[in-house]
Amino acid sequence: MHRFHFDPKLIREGLVELNDRESLHAKKVLRLGPGDLVELFDGSGGSFQGVVASAAARRVLVAVREGRRGSEPSVQASLAAGVIKPERMEWMLEKACELGVHEWRPILTERVVVRLAVERWKAKVERWRKIALESCKQCGQSRVPDIEAPAAFKHLVREFQKYDAVFIPTLAVAAQYFYTALSSRGCAQKILILIGPEGDFTKEEVRLAVDAGAVPVSFGELVMRSETAAIFALSAAQFFYSGRNVK
Repeated sequence: MHRFHFDPKLIREGLVELNDRESLHAKKVLRLGPGDLVELFDGSGGSFQGVVASAAARRVLVAVREGRRGSEPSVQASLAAGVIKPERMEWMLEKACELGVHEWRPILTERVVVRLAVERWKAKVERWRKIALESCKQCGQSRVPDIEAPAAFKHLVREFQKYDAVFIPTLAVAAQYFYTALSSRGCAQKILILIGPEGDFTKEEVRLAVDAGAVPVSFGELVMRSETAAIFALSAAQFFYSGRNVK
């Protein structure tokens, strides 16, 4: 069934208009018409059954039927990644959305090579949000991860207290195996995984993170690209916590 994003606040008497982009896709690409069944999702975990009521005007009108909330994941896994080259950063985000990442936070570290003006960062964030929305739309996720403007690493460190566990994969210092670190924090509800840019975090950055409560972890002997490490870590954490926190 075709899926469309919508704002549930715009429902009027059981009907909602899809925005220009979604309407164009429904009419011109998918050739949907009155009576066709669709799925709507609100980006915050809710999904709804719907049926196209009208596709004659500029906007497609959908009659909203039964709604439901998606099941809560065993852990809210957030990813904070050093900014890397655009195409690789976007690939990382797309795959993280497919894996159900709760929050995606780009960070600026000492070895980040991508440096932009404030206005260009705003445009970049808007593009990331569109990519996240399209990825969730395609893969069946009903919750779109929160995405904020890139933050300096030293500022992110101050927010570690929001999470039950923070893991920092790194080759800069001695670290325990990721599985061992996960096992020692098996009841965590909210976790944050830090991913460095190419060249890893510096020893000073790792020290700052560890002093704030982060746990240095190792993925073994393999040296991975940043985007590979991000997806490996997120996949491993999701698999590890799957079912553990279900009461």
